[in-house]
Amino acid sequence: MIASPLQRFSQAARDLDPDKGPERPFEERGPPEIRTLAKSLNDMRSRVRGMIEARTRMLRAISHDLRTPLTRLRLRTERSSEPSLRDALLADIDALTLMIEETLVYLRKDTSKETQLRADLPSLINTASHDFADMGYSVAYHGPDRFAYPCRPHALKRAIANLVDNGTKFARHVNVELRVKPDLAISISVTDDGPGIPAEFHADVLEPFYKLDSARNDRGGFGLGLSIVKDVVESHFGTLTLENATPRGLTAEINLPSPDSIHMLANANAG
Repeated sequence: MIASPLQRFSQAARDLDPDKGPERPFEERGPPEIRTLAKSLNDMRSRVRGMIEARTRMLRAISHDLRTPLTRLRLRTERSSEPSLRDALLADIDALTLMIEETLVYLRKDTSKETQLRADLPSLINTASHDFADMGYSVAYHGPDRFAYPCRPHALKRAIANLVDNGTKFARHVNVELRVKPDLAISISVTDDGPGIPAEFHADVLEPFYKLDSARNDRGGFGLGLSIVKDVVESHFGTLTLENATPRGLTAEINLPSPDSIHMLANANAG
């Protein structure tokens, strides 16, 4: 009578996600003491969700409202008759705009809402790579010409673009490679020839708002680029790892499971 409810509570606590799932995940049944504990845990979960939602709404509102004065600043700056001052101000405005866009993308948390499709991964990766190549960056793709894979294509493209963007900030050349494993699981590696990141900080830079004070410091951002990638990859039941390249540079590798594994994981997650 005592151990069984506690085991259920332990499992519910392990699976608890403040952003998803039932409003009251702990079953309020059994002896009075168990019901009281379950009610307290459910109330706590509701308060945590309420605080997260209030914080998210506030940050979204602030980020959104900053766009209007930034647009006015840009228009006024572009009319400046001093080229050096105009260029410096426009660079600062671009940096602020990037921070706002990065924050809104992170707070949106809508990767799980996009419909899953069988997308041609080489085409998706090439599109993301060509966007940077068109801007003058050296970005190359290596891998199969065609391979269909079930994913949320817009979210996955955004994750790959974030990794490429991160590489172009600190390196002269970026390679994107797609490898298909025998069981049809895949890996997408983005390797640059920049200064790399010390191994002891590899886990830290994947956390939201963490900015490394080094040659690879994320210039003009809040340190959310890799966090967004991590969220997208985990929504596809995959993993994101960082490893310093040889002789220099950084490799960010996305590993995604086989289509059969995705189906089983999705069913288990729904259950």
